[in-house]
Amino acid sequence: MSEDYEQEWANTPIAIQRVLNKTQNQIQQQIQKAEQQDDVEIVAVLKEIKKALKQLEKKVA
Repeated sequence: MSEDYEQEWANTPIAIQRVLNKTQNQIQQQIQKAEQQDDVEIVAVLKEIKKALKQLEKKVA
């Protein structure tokens, strides 16, 4: 039996969490590649994107 959830997060589909997780993993891979190539500027940008995604994840969790 399922029950209705009335909390704010109840309207957030699980798919969003999966997409965020997958995207974060992809960004982490790109960070590692950029670090290997000593591309400091790209690493900095990707880390900021990753940070923003983590903040978004906290909001939808």
